Amino acid sequence: SAAAGGTFMDPEAGGLARFVDAQDFISRAPSLLTHLSSCPSLSSDPVLFTLILRLLSPHAASSKAVLSLLIPHISMMGPNVGVSYAFWDVLRQLPYSERHDVYRSWRGGGLEKAGARAGKPLCVVAAEVEAGLECRAVVKRLSKDNYKTMGRRLGKACVANPIVCSAVLLGQIEGYDNMVGVVVDSFKFLTSLGQDVVGWMVTEAVRGEGRTKIKSDGV
Repeated sequence: SAAAGGTFMDPEAGGLARFVDAQDFISRAPSLLTHLSSCPSLSSDPVLFTLILRLLSPHAASSKAVLSLLIPHISMMGPNVGVSYAFWDVLRQLPYSERHDVYRSWRGGGLEKAGARAGKPLCVVAAEVEAGLECRAVVKRLSKDNYKTMGRRLGKACVANPIVCSAVLLGQIEGYDNMVGVVVDSFKFLTSLGQDVVGWMVTEAVRGEGRTKIKSDGV
């Protein structure tokens, strides 16, 4: 348990290191997670990923930096709803301003292909591009007659990359006024994390921040 301490591989120590409690683990986590930043790393082990999130949950107030380091692994993990809600369980405990900082870190210098030019790992860029393509394919077929079926498919596409999909959805609203109602109706199929991301991106758009990212198709 976190209270009893444990061991983990510490690249700086050159082997196994012991942490005495959860706060000690959180202080050491940036070094550990940076070491695991190569593809596919934690994204291939959702059980370990979830265990880390459970360890962070009682100490959410001091875990913003760690959450930001976990973000790339979520993007590569695919539509794992359990992981999304485990991440949200920690993130929701932060003030909205700190949650928004985490989302800005997730967006980085650009989305999809623009992310590659901004220095995102290519494996993350590939996952974003795939999510963006799926989201655009769904949006093209979205209508008031099929929004439940397409909405579920849209929700699945948004699980691992909610910022990419939110950008596509908001771009659709900005470009086609007649799609506002059906796109908003589809939001109910997003996870809690996805819905919070949409709220943040709407705020950014109203403030005029990140508008090129919202309307970008990644090119």
